[in-house]
Amino acid sequence: MPSAARPSASTCLTEAARQIGATGGSEIRVGEIIDVEEGNGGYRFRLMLVGVYPDATRNIPMYCRATPDKIVELTFG
Repeated sequence: MPSAARPSASTCLTEAARQIGATGGSEIRVGEIIDVEEGNGGYRFRLMLVGVYPDATRNIPMYCRATPDKIVELTFG
């Protein structure tokens, strides 16, 4: 991942962790970086997250558009 994209990625991952935690997950990690694109003052990310839940570990596709300061769009699936 380009170093300039890391602050935006951090914004995405922080919000993803919050949402996955709200659904019972206890941990997330990046399983695969599929695509990173620069645009509109931030970045777009397609990632495969690994979410750890009490009953199973799940692969979670994630799409996120963010600047270092805010989420523009975040979807799972």
